[in-house]
Amino acid sequence: MRFVLYQQDSCPFCKHFIRLYKKKFPDGEIITLKDYEDPLWVEKHISFVPTVIAYDDNGREIDRIGAVKMVGIRKGPWQAWLTEMGHP
Repeated sequence: MRFVLYQQDSCPFCKHFIRLYKKKFPDGEIITLKDYEDPLWVEKHISFVPTVIAYDDNGREIDRIGAVKMVGIRKGPWQAWLTEMGHP
């Protein structure tokens, strides 16, 4: 299983969350959406950033955790989601 963070450089919630993400996945994959015209918003069905998508070994989406509008992803829900995904 791999975890991919989708974020934007201009997003203050992403700047905060990336520290939590890198603690769990120091070499984790991070994809930066360039602007709101980036086709990945639609292709990956992303409503808000940051969003982390878990993929299986065949590249299929297993689950995701997305930001809450104007809140981002908080530490508690992030930890709970990782535990649910079987990642300590």
